[in-house]
Amino acid sequence: MAGKNPGVQAGDWVEVDLLEGARRTVTLPVLALVEDYFGIRGMMDLDALTRLMRDPPVVSSVNLSLDDNKREGFYAAVKAMPTVSGVALQRTSLANFRDAVALIITTMASIYTGLAAVIAFGVVYNNARIALSERAP
Repeated sequence: MAGKNPGVQAGDWVEVDLLEGARRTVTLPVLALVEDYFGIRGMMDLDALTRLMRDPPVVSSVNLSLDDNKREGFYAAVKAMPTVSGVALQRTSLANFRDAVALIITTMASIYTGLAAVIAFGVVYNNARIALSERAP
């Protein structure tokens, strides 16, 4: 925020409106200013944030490598956990992405080929009409 300093310096206190949970306003100290090229944002230690929000610690994602022989056991364990909201497999996601891109490319190539055929027909038809009109008495 060095380039877009909102008048706050390290050591100042700022009021922060919490928009989740209890929706309260708290006063927090500014410990440091950082260079931010995309606007004004605040950063905070995760432990301090969870205490401030009065929420239990939360894990938003976990990356795992699975043995293919143990995959069914993994799925059974995940299904038994009520707090897991979803599983995304990189191999499946990549295959789906490639299929989608292949469909898009094939569709666009078909559209371009159709347009090229219409233009080619128009050019040949126009040349034929011009040639016939020049031969007419």
